[in-house]
Amino acid sequence: MNGQPYSSHSTFGEPVVSRAISGLNPDAAQFHHSLSHQGQYQNGNLPHQDGPQVSSQPQIIHLADRVQRLEFETDAIRRYVEKLNAGQCDLSETVDALKKGGWSVNVGPFKPQGIDTHKQIDEIKSEATDEKPSPTASTNGSVPPHLRNADSGMSDGSVSVPPHMRGVAQRTNGTASMPPHLRNQGASNALVTDGKIDTSPFRLPPSPDRTPPTSPTAFSTSTIQPNVPRQTIEDPYTAHSGKDWMPHATLEMQSLPVTILSSISPTAAMVTFSHDFLSNTFGGSFWSPGLKYIPPGSGICMLPTRSYYMLDFSVEPYLPKSPGQHGAKMTAFFNQNPEEVYGEDAGGDFFDVPMFVCASPYALDKAQRRYVYFGNYSQTRWSDKLDYDRMVEQVPREVKTYWAEELSSQARPQWISDALMQHFFPKPEYMGAVFGAQVQGSDSVTPEEEAKADEKVMRDVKAYVRGLREWEKDARLKTMLIKKEFVLQAFERADADDPPALRLWWEYLQCTNWDRSFYDMLVQLQARNPNYLK
Repeated sequence: MNGQPYSSHSTFGEPVVSRAISGLNPDAAQFHHSLSHQGQYQNGNLPHQDGPQVSSQPQIIHLADRVQRLEFETDAIRRYVEKLNAGQCDLSETVDALKKGGWSVNVGPFKPQGIDTHKQIDEIKSEATDEKPSPTASTNGSVPPHLRNADSGMSDGSVSVPPHMRGVAQRTNGTASMPPHLRNQGASNALVTDGKIDTSPFRLPPSPDRTPPTSPTAFSTSTIQPNVPRQTIEDPYTAHSGKDWMPHATLEMQSLPVTILSSISPTAAMVTFSHDFLSNTFGGSFWSPGLKYIPPGSGICMLPTRSYYMLDFSVEPYLPKSPGQHGAKMTAFFNQNPEEVYGEDAGGDFFDVPMFVCASPYALDKAQRRYVYFGNYSQTRWSDKLDYDRMVEQVPREVKTYWAEELSSQARPQWISDALMQHFFPKPEYMGAVFGAQVQGSDSVTPEEEAKADEKVMRDVKAYVRGLREWEKDARLKTMLIKKEFVLQAFERADADDPPALRLWWEYLQCTNWDRSFYDMLVQLQARNPNYLK
């Protein structure tokens, strides 16, 4: 079709094409293209032709398509035959290499049987034969099937040879019929001898006994060591808590300027204050653990915040170590804010509150219950609850004992009793019907249906109120019977336990100022009464 001869592999030629054309149309073989470009169209009209007209152009196109398809199919068959021939050649080369030993065959029928393997088989059979009981002492029935008639081949005193090796010893020096791995072995071959073979079993010398390791360090590193329970007689706080450990939030607080820190009196010159002096000078009562509040209407208040801290370092080990530093105190529950009780005139604030600490490492005489002015402190971060690990490893046992005694005391404030009751014996939830729930998902409700729904809500509410009365009576009785041991056990329980566990909270204290004038004023006021100096 394109002027090039067909491939030598093709079975189609010009005679085939001629026969195909003749088979399609008898007149197609005598068709000659005689039209010229001149006079093909005159004045836009087709030229006049006499006789029948043959539409040869569509037949030629159809014939060309068929020939092209035949060429494609022939070429595909030729490529497939070439692939088969190449695969046959590769397979023949592989088989030849395998027959010549060109591959290292480790499995299958071509695996060579070495002399050492044959020797080991003979030794095993020889040992089994020597260890058999005498024929007079046992019958053939007591011998295992694989050892029966094993001595039949040794009646003449010769060695029993495996079936695949029989006749090797009687072969001549000619090696034409011997396999390559047995040729030229000579006397070095244990199976080729000129006489009888020593058939006594060969026994290996006993191996020495293994000695145990001399020390625990000799164990392998992969040996799994068992868990060793911690001794319960030791307070984990003393073993795991560092002396300088502090809550992380206090370490991120900005320190005081150097000008303020330089105004703080040194330890030797620091004046301490008695509990009576502070209580009589400022007044007020404990609003929450460690925080005293002066309610409105109590007379003249010297403190703008109407509150001040009086803390004991022996039960608050994470207070600031010295004046001007940051720290944190612990609490079990939180009281409501003074504004919720006294309104806008309460004046209570948790910012810039003076703090006094007794039994501090900063004081010279730690035995005296006298207080050191540490500065003014603010709670600039919300509180965080301690988890079980912090409660065990960071809270000393005496601190937990102190809180257990305070919370179980019959003289505790009412707000602490209410907090204990809500924590250990929580109020039951209302699970009854509510108003308006019956109209959800419906476009219209009849008055009768709405009245029935309202009646059900009222019944459920009344039943819930009766249940609340019974709960409060029972819960308050249980709260009154709370003992110190119960609180200590609550510190050790899991968070999801029942009754629930009890955890302490951090109250972060950031030092905002150390007021020198405020400190000097307190020193002068205390010096007026000698009883406060004792």
